[in-house]
Amino acid sequence: MRTERRRHSEIHARRCRGHGLPVVYAVVPEKRIEDLIAAQARKKALALVGTASTHMALENQALPAGKIAREAERLSRELAREMPTDFWSDK
Repeated sequence: MRTERRRHSEIHARRCRGHGLPVVYAVVPEKRIEDLIAAQARKKALALVGTASTHMALENQALPAGKIAREAERLSRELAREMPTDFWSDK
């Protein structure tokens, strides 16, 4: 079945190119890219702030929840703006 689909796709692509129509494959996100970036930045920021907050609590230096939330929001904006090389990594 897979081979037949591939063969059909190749024939279709040749026909298109024969008419001067290049075949282009694209990945189209379901949501706006800005929303995807914001969600990933928020996810990473919460993970980073959560880790730091845990370590601080273990040393009896815990921050109030409001301060943690503000830092997560600030870091989220920074991550979205800078997009470091590991931005899309879940590590």
